[in-house]
Amino acid sequence: MSIHEEVYLKLQSIVGPEWVSNDPAICEADRYCSLSGGGDEKRRPAISILPASTEEVQAIVKVVNQYKIPFLATSTHLTPYVFCEKDDSIFIDLKRMNDMQIDFENMYAVVGSGVTYAALQAELFKKGLLTFMTGSGGQCSVLANNINMGDAPLGWRLGLGYQRLLGMEWVLPDGQLLKTGSFAMNGDDFFWGEGPGPDLRG
Repeated sequence: MSIHEEVYLKLQSIVGPEWVSNDPAICEADRYCSLSGGGDEKRRPAISILPASTEEVQAIVKVVNQYKIPFLATSTHLTPYVFCEKDDSIFIDLKRMNDMQIDFENMYAVVGSGVTYAALQAELFKKGLLTFMTGSGGQCSVLANNINMGDAPLGWRLGLGYQRLLGMEWVLPDGQLLKTGSFAMNGDDFFWGEGPGPDLRG
């Protein structure tokens, strides 16, 4: 498996040389990172890349689209289907996107894709607060879990996942940025997930 060196150099310029690799050992680890499933369909990615920001994800997606390279993104690998199905794919690992800001007074958190429930819960405990904990455990991505379903044994007390999202930045497959909910307006005042911008249902 190989991808043209020009693409590799462009990806390095986005995230830095230390955060992109075509090392077979690293790419093989990403091939088998999912919990289960896939079998013979799992393909080793040609390149594994770890962006640290939304802007870097956008830039990566624009490059891979320019060269028509298939890609897959994940935050914590906790799903049976986090693997490349095509040869010469790019594997985008979002675990470096672990920034977290907590508004303790208004009791909401702004988290990156790589923030896990364990990390968020640890910070909240310092102030005597707690958050919803998914049935899949503390190693699960807060954002990914809420986008997918956000359910858990006590989920009925806090509403479905999309009801807990007040706003979100989402890099679309074409590299464009979609902002949802309150975040669609200014990104500083998270007060209503249903508007004035679009929610997950459009």
